[in-house]
Amino acid sequence: MSSPGHLNPSQRLHLLSSCQYADKLLSEIEATLAASQSRSPFPKFQPDISPAQAKVVQDYIARMRAQLVRILVAQGVAIPAPHIGSVHSIRVTLGFADIAFDECRPKRMAGYGELADGAAAEIEGLVDEMQGVISRLDSYLAQGQSADLAQRLRRLEEAGSDIGQVKSLERAIDQHGLVEFRPALGTIIDRLEGNAFEIAVFGRVSSGKSSLLNHIVERDVLPVGVNPVTAVPTRLAYGSQARATAWFADRKPEQFDTARLAEFVTEERNPANVQNVTRIVVELPAPRLREGVVYVDTPGLGSLATAGASETRAYLPRCDLGVVLIDAGSTLTEDDLATIALCTMPASPPASC
Repeated sequence: MSSPGHLNPSQRLHLLSSCQYADKLLSEIEATLAASQSRSPFPKFQPDISPAQAKVVQDYIARMRAQLVRILVAQGVAIPAPHIGSVHSIRVTLGFADIAFDECRPKRMAGYGELADGAAAEIEGLVDEMQGVISRLDSYLAQGQSADLAQRLRRLEEAGSDIGQVKSLERAIDQHGLVEFRPALGTIIDRLEGNAFEIAVFGRVSSGKSSLLNHIVERDVLPVGVNPVTAVPTRLAYGSQARATAWFADRKPEQFDTARLAEFVTEERNPANVQNVTRIVVELPAPRLREGVVYVDTPGLGSLATAGASETRAYLPRCDLGVVLIDAGSTLTEDDLATIALCTMPASPPASC
């Protein structure tokens, strides 16, 4: 083998390019092996290679790659570091898959001929379902390492927490691919990881929820107004300094000054939650939060409420105590009674009102 430095820069670049191309071809062979065993409904390759043959092919690929590295190192050729994240690549591909399904909607298929009413409804439902699955997977990837439920459970176990039943749930979800239950399990783990006692405030639009919480924390941090002002639940927790953090379904969390809170939690600035905010936490050095009590301002209910109402009802099982505000100037409404009923249902622990 020649010693380093025997190749000029152009020769080293050509050697590197050739090795990269060879490695790409080896990756295609690996993809063929994986595809031959895939459960895809549209298989590209026949499963005519045995497990023993596949193992031998993989061993030869590993041997060739090791030799490629030795050649490059011997010639003083630096191996470039990867510059594209796996999660980013997967999320981009999911975006293309979302577009592919959207192209199957009946309005886009009209150019191929008229669809029967039954077929149109069925296809529309299929597209909605598939895009919903894509959205949930993309949201899961956007959470980063915090979405690794098994890892979070290991940390809780190492800290001495009794998580036997939760681990059993995690194993069942993982083994059977029950992805629809992962968000609920994540909520349970969130509660195990924190020692806070959550008090959620519910009520109709303009019932005074935000004003009451501002009074409790002794500062005007939550926006108030006549129109619906809360698009997503907002948690008020103790922190050494005032700051807010928003989590999103389609991008990384953002930390911001509490003066900008209206940009994320009001219907006027974030109508129907177009920013895809999934969670808001406001940290404040408020004395009434110091002991671990967390207050939650929920979207208003009633005729003026929009998409936030579903977020409010979904939050009921997550809180330890629910407070329903009633406007003293009016009578109880069906929304008030329904919220109280949900709080007090035996099947809805741990929340109580």
